[in-house]
Amino acid sequence: MFKNRKFWCPCNQYNLWDNREKHQNKHLFDQYSFTHISGGFFQYILFKKYGFLFNLILHIVFEIFENASAGIKFFRNEYDIYKGDTIANIIGDLFMFAVGYYTISKIKINNILLFITFEMLLYFVYNDNFFLVFYKSFLNFLYSKKV
Repeated sequence: MFKNRKFWCPCNQYNLWDNREKHQNKHLFDQYSFTHISGGFFQYILFKKYGFLFNLILHIVFEIFENASAGIKFFRNEYDIYKGDTIANIIGDLFMFAVGYYTISKIKINNILLFITFEMLLYFVYNDNFFLVFYKSFLNFLYSKKV
């Protein structure tokens, strides 16, 4: 899976953040980095009793699926330019997951309210968020199987 994966964007510009369409998932961070913060929130809410290490491993498993051919096909149903992440972007995604997990574990307000508020913010800023990425991709995947 990672054998033919580039470490960084082939453009050889070592930007930490690049949100231009052809550079999505190629640099350390992009707009989808924020969905990994939401992922950290979501996993903390669901699985906090198992601890950070368990949740990090779960997120690593997700990254492996997301960048395997089946995962790329799954997400391409909605995001047709998606070709998988670079190694740098995977590292950035895992870092942002950890930021989300740690943040929600330290903030003393309603965790579900924080998650929903952050999701709404992402929707208004990027017209996309953690929930919609999976919802749209899953529905398109199901629909494409019926055709």
